Amino acid sequence: MAKMNPIKRYRSKINQRKSNGVASVELALILPLLLSLIFVMVEASVAFYDKAILTHASREAARLGVLGRTPAMPLGDVEAYAVSISRDRLLSLSGKATKPVPTARATAGNSPVSGAPVLTVTVNYPYEGLLLGPLLSALSRSITLTATTVMHYE
Repeated sequence: MAKMNPIKRYRSKINQRKSNGVASVELALILPLLLSLIFVMVEASVAFYDKAILTHASREAARLGVLGRTPAMPLGDVEAYAVSISRDRLLSLSGKATKPVPTARATAGNSPVSGAPVLTVTVNYPYEGLLLGPLLSALSRSITLTATTVMHYE
């Protein structure tokens, strides 16, 4: 076996130390960007989940309201049902003891296209995320998630 020159051995150790330092600096530069990306993904996922819950609540309340009953279900009961479905399922990352309560509005009318009687249920929720909601509300206005469902009476 050939022995390694002591000067080459010394230089390889120095180069190895330099490359370790470069990796640390690269990690320090990239880590905040990666953590920000992960945070935004979590925040957006919670907002999309809350939007899906509101959509589900408006659909279920509208379905309950248009079922063939005589007499028809009062609109106040339809609104209360939509709020009760969504209230316990919505996620809140704000850390507050009380989270915001969704509001619902049900209106009966006629379809502008067919003229048939329809029920419209709209559910609103003031979204308060971990950072996105308070940041945007401080800059401009709060974020309100909305879901609307229109169903024909059976």
